[in-house]
Amino acid sequence: MTVAEMHEYFDLLTDKVGDPYFLETEKDTFLTNAALQFIRDYLLPRTQGVSNFEFDQLSYSNVDTLVFETASLGLPGDGKISNATIQTALNTASGSTEPYMFLVNASYINGGQTVPIKYARQNEWYMTETNVFKKGTTSQPRYKQDGVNVTITPSPSGTSVKFTLIKQPKTITLSPPVNCDLPAETHKKVVEMAVELASISLRDIDLYQTNAKNTD
Repeated sequence: MTVAEMHEYFDLLTDKVGDPYFLETEKDTFLTNAALQFIRDYLLPRTQGVSNFEFDQLSYSNVDTLVFETASLGLPGDGKISNATIQTALNTASGSTEPYMFLVNASYINGGQTVPIKYARQNEWYMTETNVFKKGTTSQPRYKQDGVNVTITPSPSGTSVKFTLIKQPKTITLSPPVNCDLPAETHKKVVEMAVELASISLRDIDLYQTNAKNTD
């Protein structure tokens, strides 16, 4: 659907009960928030930590337009790559500037070998790194995330890293027209979710229930 078609479908669904009225910008907000929620609903139940989760083909096809792999980034000696650096790499890969929502996986490149990096939970990081049997190695590196950096261990000289990321969908607007950049087959569901958000803002249980019947 184009953004105009999404607005038309939104109007069709909301006109089924009463005569709710929303500004174009309000509909844009509902649609954008619904697109964000669609991604969260699909991915959060399937994640293990934030890395190395396995997409099944159906799930992947519902988000694949938002998945990008960065170019290789040099790994500093302290193993820390800032979120800002990762975001810049994503901007280059995607040709846009939306922030990344999920780090799907990271790959370690050392001596021509590409090795997946295993996610380590923050609360286990130091316990793992002080255990000689569990700490990261060049054949089984590990990473953790915080609000500033992704930290990878070990980080020998000459190592580089690349990330696979899911970026946030574009803000949907009717004027100027910016279409939803989720795959086309998800657009109907996104509009229906937007109507559910609208029904909450109206405190309109009839609209919510009518829309829920339409989407069953």
